[in-house]
Amino acid sequence: MDLSDQIVEALRARNMAGETYEQIGKSCGVSHAHIHRLANRRSDPLKISLETFLALFPSAQIELAPTRVPDDPAAAAAARSDYQDLRDKYQDLRDKYQDLRDKYLDLRKSRPPLSAATLSTSNK
Repeated sequence: MDLSDQIVEALRARNMAGETYEQIGKSCGVSHAHIHRLANRRSDPLKISLETFLALFPSAQIELAPTRVPDDPAAAAAARSDYQDLRDKYQDLRDKYQDLRDKYLDLRKSRPPLSAATLSTSNK
């Protein structure tokens, strides 16, 4: 069941439990007509503001970045191995970048700076 369905079902459940749409609306600062439109899918439940959502469902929890570790030990080990591989590749790229940067700086130091006279004679 997606979030839209959950919102509609929760509003309908509150209504079936004896709360009117007017009471539900007053509890979160929204008109009873808007609550009615949401419960009957005449308004998109996913377009309500976060403030209204949290007022309607104060016990709701929003998880932005899941931090669950896989229950399967083999999957957890594979995830750690993948992470370590990516970390190693990143370090290799950093090392290569540093080497190229050092070579560039050495080359730049070894060449004399271009002067206006050098530029004018090279154009002839």
